[in-house]
Amino acid sequence: MQRHRAHSASGAARADDDTRRIRLPSELHDRLAALAKRDRRSVNGEIVHLLEVALADRPESAGSP
Repeated sequence: MQRHRAHSASGAARADDDTRRIRLPSELHDRLAALAKRDRRSVNGEIVHLLEVALADRPESAGSP
């Protein structure tokens, strides 16, 4: 796993972030890119934001149903 100076959703550099690669269907990437543009974020920032919102109300110890 690569370590590098990454940026948070707000654009601030965070030295403790790791690089991850994910595969997305192109249609999903296109939707994320459109949302990111609307919200003035990078695609990565949009993914982080959406995950944070989705996980906000879930306890960390919650497993899959």
